Amino acid sequence: MREKLEPEDVLQDAYLAASKRFSELDYSTDGAFVRRMCRIIDNRLRDLATLSLRAWHAIEQWPTEITVGSDPITLPPIVLRKLARISIKTPQASAPMNLTTDRITWPAVAGATQYRIHFSSFSDKPHPTSNWFVMESTTRNELTLSESSQATLRAASEHWKRGTRGGIRIEAFNADMHRIGTTVGDHPFLIADELQPQ
Repeated sequence: MREKLEPEDVLQDAYLAASKRFSELDYSTDGAFVRRMCRIIDNRLRDLATLSLRAWHAIEQWPTEITVGSDPITLPPIVLRKLARISIKTPQASAPMNLTTDRITWPAVAGATQYRIHFSSFSDKPHPTSNWFVMESTTRNELTLSESSQATLRAASEHWKRGTRGGIRIEAFNADMHRIGTTVGDHPFLIADELQPQ
C-alpha cells in the first residue's frame, strides 16, 4: 500500500507533469522559463501531498475487523396497490377547448387528497412528439386553467396556441402521497381559444 501512495521519485513525477504542460508554452528568457517551471512543480508537489494525505486518512478509517452473521435479515413487506383508472370527463377527447372558461373535470378517486394535472403540447413536424411542460396540483376533481398558478399560465400561453393540440394526464395521491390513481395515456384536446389576460 505504501508503494502505491508514495512513489519513489515524486520529483520526477512532478517534473514530467510540468514538462507536459510547459511544452505548449513559449518563453523568451531562461529566467521566465525557470520561474514558471518552479511554480508548476511546486503546485504538482502540493497536489501529490494532498492526495497522499487523503489516502492515508481513508485507510485509517477502515475497520480492522468485520463480523459476518448468519441470522436472517427481515426486510419490510412489499405493498402492491392497484391504481384507480381516471377517465377525464371534460373536455372530451380531441374536442375543442376554450382555455379561459372551460373546466377540466374527472371523477373523484376514493381516498385521494391531491390531484396532479400534467399538461402537454403535441407537434406533428418533423415527426409526432409530445412535450410535457407544466404540472398543476389541486385538491378538487376539477380545474379551470385560468385559475391556475402564474407559472402554469405563462407556460400554457407559450405552448398552447389557437389551432394546436394539447394533452392532459392526471394522477391521484392519498394523504401519504402514494399514487392511487392515474389516467391511461394522453387525453388530447384542440385549443379553440387561447388564454385571455386576466
